[in-house]
Amino acid sequence: MRTVIFFGMIFSAAAFAQTVDKEMPGSGDWKAAQVSQHDLWKKSACLAYTKAADGKSVLELYAEQEGEIKGAFVEPTFQIVTKESGFVRAVLTDAAGGTPFQLTLASTRVVKPAFGLLARFQDRAKILDMLKKASSAKLSFVDKKGKAFKSAAFSLKGSTKTLDGTIAGCKLMF
Repeated sequence: MRTVIFFGMIFSAAAFAQTVDKEMPGSGDWKAAQVSQHDLWKKSACLAYTKAADGKSVLELYAEQEGEIKGAFVEPTFQIVTKESGFVRAVLTDAAGGTPFQLTLASTRVVKPAFGLLARFQDRAKILDMLKKASSAKLSFVDKKGKAFKSAAFSLKGSTKTLDGTIAGCKLMF
């Protein structure tokens, strides 16, 4: 059975929606699913995600489907999908301001005016560890002058159970 989910985020006049092929166990503020037509990249993917407190951004563990092979996914990464603008990169930390992780602005010609921010591949395992241990995370949007001008807060309640379940359920490898 295929259903359409809405993240409940209000962006301009519309909310993002994507088709869920398979719901997966989520916990706390985290949800997980295998989707077709990911709301930013328009590809089938395996996701674990939570939305920011202000509802304008989503933090995702994202693994795109490998070609036409159902249930096979490429190596996962962490990304932010947002409708914020005016930034060139972002920094993700735990609420205590621990290790900063740089996220790079990705090209997003598929869905305007949404933007994707991608974590560096070498940071994935450390980000996963931080998301499991911390109770909340902060994303700071940085402008072209290098100044943080806006931030978003994410609850990490339920992140460990949801991330572990998604990694196992989609057979993801780091």
